[in-house]
Amino acid sequence: MGYLFRGFLTKSAPAAEAAARRWPFCEAKRVENQMEGFIVRSPSEDDLHPTDGDDAYERVIEQFTEVSEGLESLSAEFPGEVFVYIEVRCFGGTCINTGLHVLDGRTVASFEDGPDEADLTEILRPMGVSFGEDQYFEPFTRGYFERDRLQAWGRSGDATEASAP
Repeated sequence: MGYLFRGFLTKSAPAAEAAARRWPFCEAKRVENQMEGFIVRSPSEDDLHPTDGDDAYERVIEQFTEVSEGLESLSAEFPGEVFVYIEVRCFGGTCINTGLHVLDGRTVASFEDGPDEADLTEILRPMGVSFGEDQYFEPFTRGYFERDRLQAWGRSGDATEASAP
């Protein structure tokens, strides 16, 4: 079984709130354990039920594309704030990480997969993430976002409360 994450990180609460308004289909959470900041998760194909059709698949593709292509525009609204867009694809214990650093409305660094692939620590460096020896970052683990949805359902029946910044 694999794991897929698409989204971005920021240290700015106002930027995370603006992202949640701009892209209401995303989940935003405050991260306090390994960094001080926010993580915004785009929908992915992993969110789909096996019976969902092509329309649902296309909608998810459009949504994460909207976020990745709109990050420079969002960044321009928050001068001096660094945004780190990242895609994490894991299968069988091997992860491939790609991403971007966006500042003042433009991409200032790009990280692709391949022979010169940057490791997770390099991609997330601007966020000041505290890693252990295994490069473990809790928000990139299965269930990190799902736990909040389940807790919110148990409290109010509304899953959006737990994911707001």
